[in-house]
Amino acid sequence: AARSGNTSLVEAFLREGGTAEARVEAVNIAIHMYAMNCDVESAERHFFVMEEEGLVASVVTFNRLINASAVVGDCRRAKFWLDVMMRRGLQPNCVTIGTMCKALSSQGMVSEVRSLLDWVEHSDFAELNEYFFASL
Repeated sequence: AARSGNTSLVEAFLREGGTAEARVEAVNIAIHMYAMNCDVESAERHFFVMEEEGLVASVVTFNRLINASAVVGDCRRAKFWLDVMMRRGLQPNCVTIGTMCKALSSQGMVSEVRSLLDWVEHSDFAELNEYFFASL
């Protein structure tokens, strides 16, 4: 469903229920699909519905929201989601950092990329991996 962009299949699954983990994963898939269709508002709507239902967003959820923002070139929105993620006590991973760098660099925001990488270097962040370097 995610590769074909068929959101109706995911929407149907979300309505049917299932375990909390399965529902969070379904929301993650929906966010990804909407991101690929450049529909950030629908991606965010799924996040807020998930929150209203008491489901807990994961690092993957936030990475996908950051990516949805990056796809449309909205760096401020991507930074917003990174901030929300960190305020909730979730640690960014290599995917998060790579996606943020992709968003910032696509808009020519080189100093912001450098600042982010300085933060990574001076924090207890895990070592950057091949995903990060491939995203540059």
